[in-house]
Amino acid sequence: MDSTEAVILVGSNHSLRESIIEAVMLRLSGMLDCFRRSPAMETPDAAGEAAPYLNAVCSGFTDRSLKELTELTKSIEKEWGRTAESKSTGVVEIDIDIVVWGKNVLRPRDAMSDYFTIPFAKLVEG
Repeated sequence: MDSTEAVILVGSNHSLRESIIEAVMLRLSGMLDCFRRSPAMETPDAAGEAAPYLNAVCSGFTDRSLKELTELTKSIEKEWGRTAESKSTGVVEIDIDIVVWGKNVLRPRDAMSDYFTIPFAKLVEG
């Protein structure tokens, strides 16, 4: 199987968001080859209703399928206490989304948002 590049958005608005982002980035660095990451940056909640988020973007290559990588990221979210109700409470412990898979933009809305483009620019610069 060929290696595919994944670009992943990681965000949290939990009171321990810095620690959570760092721990998740460490996990992802062990799952992706040629791992790169942006600094974590604060951005307002997209809906304007919850606490600001800390967001970071990372990228790397994997031999896993998109389905396998998605399952792994969702299991990390669950480990950190993310539930289906998290967003409705206004506190998101961790949100991990694969925004780009190879040459395909999987989440166009995220890909055009400040919470992705600002950290992504830092990833590209680095």
